[in-house]
Amino acid sequence: MSEAAKPARKNRSGNWIFWWMVDPTELQEQLEHYDTLKINRSARGICLLLFVGSAILTVALTELINHDRLAYIDATCFLALGVFIFFRQRWAMLLGMALWTLEKVTQLVLMVQSGHYANPIGIVIFWSIFMHAMYLAFRVEQARRTSPQLNPSIFD
Repeated sequence: MSEAAKPARKNRSGNWIFWWMVDPTELQEQLEHYDTLKINRSARGICLLLFVGSAILTVALTELINHDRLAYIDATCFLALGVFIFFRQRWAMLLGMALWTLEKVTQLVLMVQSGHYANPIGIVIFWSIFMHAMYLAFRVEQARRTSPQLNPSIFD
């Protein structure tokens, strides 16, 4: 398809803010190119990369700032969820959304209780980015599961 014949792509830069809003063309693109998208373009790959980045940041901040070794458990759990999400486990996507929300709410509550209002907007932004990635991955897997032409092997 030539560049002129390609349909205009919608600007998706604000999708992460309204994480529950999935652009139908983005969903269709994920479904059509499911097995050929690079890790940084597929929804499940983006989830894995986000959780890897989060684990690295958690470990780095733990070593540099507070030395709370329990943070390694947090990093390991989210890293494992990222791997399960990458390998198409819908339960991991739902659990990831629930745990990520719980963690961010806990951070906000602790921030208010301690009186240290570092950057609550940053917490909400990170929450939204991760939620959008996990929700999009979930929607893709749901569509693949319910559509025989997209995943004929599960209906044999």
